[in-house]
Amino acid sequence: MKFLLFISVFLSGIVYASPIPAIAQKPLDEFIVYQVPVTESLGNTTILFPSAISGIFPSKASTTPQPNADFLIDYQAGSYYFTVRALKPSVEDYINVIFNKKAYVFHVF
Repeated sequence: MKFLLFISVFLSGIVYASPIPAIAQKPLDEFIVYQVPVTESLGNTTILFPSAISGIFPSKASTTPQPNADFLIDYQAGSYYFTVRALKPSVEDYINVIFNKKAYVFHVF
């Protein structure tokens, strides 16, 4: 069975209404929208796949900070993972990831 591993780095001082695990492992399912909380400028959230990702398609993310970008995303072609960080408070986006000829959707907020 293939698994997707979320590695979230949250620094001290961040408070959530309910406890959020720093590391979570989820089964891959193209029919699920994965909910992924990210921090603003205090750390990165890394999403790791079992092997190389074919493509990533966010709508409000950029590889460099820009006025119209809500998230900073880092991905290298052929990599097994990508990182994402919020650039503004209270923002959200959907990131589509193509892996093994299937699309996976991540709701980052």
